[in-house]
Amino acid sequence: AQKAGLEIKINTVLLKKFNEDEIIKMVEWCSFHNFKQSFIEVMPVGELKVKRSSQYFPVSHAKKIIEKEFGLEKSLIKTNGPSRYFKTKKFQNTVGFISPISNNFCSDCNRIRVTSNGILYPCLGENSSIDLKEIIEKNKEEFSKIIEKIIFNKPERHSFSIENEKHVVDRFMNATGG
Repeated sequence: AQKAGLEIKINTVLLKKFNEDEIIKMVEWCSFHNFKQSFIEVMPVGELKVKRSSQYFPVSHAKKIIEKEFGLEKSLIKTNGPSRYFKTKKFQNTVGFISPISNNFCSDCNRIRVTSNGILYPCLGENSSIDLKEIIEKNKEEFSKIIEKIIFNKPERHSFSIENEKHVVDRFMNATGG
């Protein structure tokens, strides 16, 4: 992908006592390869046999680790996504932080997700979905208006809680897509 000229961004879900000791190595590796990266807090999506609170590692902790090792300064990069970008002072590489648990970003989110089989998910924090194939087959003329209505009716905020024993969403992230 890199040889073809595509920009690459690596997303890393932070997991306590699993990969928190790899944060520095990830920043160095992404810098060496000129990849952007984002660190993401674990979300209560999909049923697991472990408590999410036992996995939760806030992005603020990762940010402090990176700041101490490499220095950080706010980046001018602004996207329509939830990641807040910084540059390391040592490498000048881009590092983003996505904090769905510690800093609800729903009010700034304008994203929807469409799976390869045409299922639209308006929000990661809800179970609702729309089958776009059915809409196109029944209402080609209204398709754009229906999509617009879905976007404008996105929820104001998700109900993720790392303390909640039960998962919020009945699907895993790999079923939703990014």
